[in-house]
Amino acid sequence: DVVYPGHLINGKLPTDPITVSAKPGQRVKLRVINAGGDTAYRFAIQGHTLKVTHADGYATSPVMTDAFIVGMGERYDVEITAGDGTFTIAAIPEGKDAPAASAVLRTSRSSNAADDPRSVPELSKRVLTYADLSPADAVRLPMRTVDKTLDLTLGMGRGGREWLLNGKTYAEHEPMEITQGDRV
Repeated sequence: DVVYPGHLINGKLPTDPITVSAKPGQRVKLRVINAGGDTAYRFAIQGHTLKVTHADGYATSPVMTDAFIVGMGERYDVEITAGDGTFTIAAIPEGKDAPAASAVLRTSRSSNAADDPRSVPELSKRVLTYADLSPADAVRLPMRTVDKTLDLTLGMGRGGREWLLNGKTYAEHEPMEITQGDRV
């Protein structure tokens, strides 16, 4: 496995964290994007419930949660109502004993921020699952049968340093026969 000496939020290490400033009671929208290619993160904000409104750019029926896991290349839009104080924004490498990424949500000078991002209680409370998500009416596809089924097998080669689709790298790929409008 690849070991990283630090994990970042908006390009900043936890030793010099990015600060999100708001007023107590203000509604704040965050777009959480995992730009990494190797690590999923468990995300939570100390003392706050997250309202998930979008997943990978598509509107969802809003769902409340305390934390979620954002995989490589995934994106979630969340809304919070900012509490009064200073709070830790935590992004913990999922399944890895690695340094956590963190930032700060500050609404006043009082400080109740967790010293260790891993100690943010919301990380171990209600964690969003894909089963919790459903598309908003505006993006919901109409029910109909599929036109075509394609089998895709994801894999790794060269000791986990190469991603494969149906046993082939991107350079070796064969185009899939799909026509615009097909339900696949």
